[in-house]
This record gives sequence, structure tokens and C-alpha cells, in this order.
Amino acid sequence: MKTIKIGITLELSGRRIESILEKELQFSRSLIAKRKRTDGAVTLNGQSERVITRVKEGDALSVTVKEKENGIKSAEILLDILFED
Repeated sequence: MKTIKIGITLELSGRRIESILEKELQFSRSLIAKRKRTDGAVTLNGQSERVITRVKEGDALSVTVKEKENGIKSAEILLDILFED
């Protein structure tokens, strides 16, 4: 298991946890759904929270994910075409 910790800044203040996970950490909607169904996977200031909770400046958000689950989307790779029929 891996824990991702985020300090909430003024810029992120007022947003829902699900929005931060999707837009800032690039979590997919299905990964967010899995995390919200797992007790203790999403905590705010050390307390388990729902993903619809709004955060405020100074809060500490933590999300626990499995090593195989990552929110990183695949990278776009440019390939040289050597042969085309």
C-alpha cells in the first residue's frame, strides 16, 4: 500500500476531495469509486471522510492506494514508422 499526502493550499480550498483526486492527481473515476468504498482509504486531518467533502486551506488530505492502482494516465509516446504497407 502507498499513501499519497496533500497539503491543502488556498488554491485548492473549497473544492471537493473527488475533484482534487481527479484533476490534481489524475485519478480515474473508477479508482475514485474504489477508494470511496474502502474504509480509511481517504482521510482528511486524520479522520476518514467521504469524497464529496469540501476541503479548506490548511487541511491534510491522505489517500491510500495499492501499488498496482495508480492514478497516472498513460504517456503519449511518439514512434517512428519504419515500414508501412
